[in-house]
Amino acid sequence: MMPGAFPARLEDRHMVQIAAIEAVLFHRPLDQTTLQQLVAGAAFRGFVMLAQDEATVLAHALFLNAGEDADLVSVATAPSVQRQGIAAQLLHHAFGALASESVQRIVLEVAVDNLAAIHLYRAQGFSEVGRRARYYSRPGGSVDALIMARELAGAAA
Repeated sequence: MMPGAFPARLEDRHMVQIAAIEAVLFHRPLDQTTLQQLVAGAAFRGFVMLAQDEATVLAHALFLNAGEDADLVSVATAPSVQRQGIAAQLLHHAFGALASESVQRIVLEVAVDNLAAIHLYRAQGFSEVGRRARYYSRPGGSVDALIMARELAGAAA
């Protein structure tokens, strides 16, 4: 992990940076309007990894808590600090926070061509539980989504 970086709950002041990270990394990014709608929902849980300056968002992880299950909506690391374990550290923190709310399982969808994300998720204990055919649109067509899940250790039963 980057020296001095630390996890925190997502706050409104982080939204512009999260939208910028999303815009750079994803074919269909979450824009500020969509992010505001997500954050306004009672089920939303958001986490960021902040730089030592306490202002710079290095990564974000966005969830919808549905009780025993939580859906991972988006996780991303700023391009300038990728491949340093920041997303893994943030997910570890988020999983602990969600387990403390009695979440027992995290579920996500990931494009089959997003190999870096699939590697991250497998390293975090996720396994494939299904597939959605032609789920993600791409300029040249569409690709399947893997549905992956992971149980949370220590979640209240």
